[in-house]
Amino acid sequence: MIRNTVLVALLGLGGFSSDLFLRSSSAQAFAQAPAITPAPASDPLAVKRGFNLARGTAIRLNGGLNQYRPARCMFDSSINNRCLAQKDASGMVFHFPGGAPGWQESGTPPTIVTILKVAPDGRAITQQIYNGPPGNGLPR
Repeated sequence: MIRNTVLVALLGLGGFSSDLFLRSSSAQAFAQAPAITPAPASDPLAVKRGFNLARGTAIRLNGGLNQYRPARCMFDSSINNRCLAQKDASGMVFHFPGGAPGWQESGTPPTIVTILKVAPDGRAITQQIYNGPPGNGLPR
């Protein structure tokens, strides 16, 4: 309806008869054609959102900041970050260690490993792959 109104207004400005145009088959086909939406552009903030979401989810899963701290890599830049294990059209996989507050600073080994899959736009956790002690039972 809006499309027809715009065409009528444009045709009226050009001196054409809007009645003649609206009765034509090409006008009807144009009015019924689906709107073309451009392909979504790559979201430059998706990876950053993914890091934030994965980090916050791990903190919640492991009892909050009073009990748990994720590895430093979860606070670093996303460029060449070892915590971002995979990034493709299906999303991002974050694989990172964690432990009690101060574990990394004191040189203590991590007590928990978290692996989360995040949607490509960085707005949702799509899978909790693993959250438990480090060791041989980790999925690859």
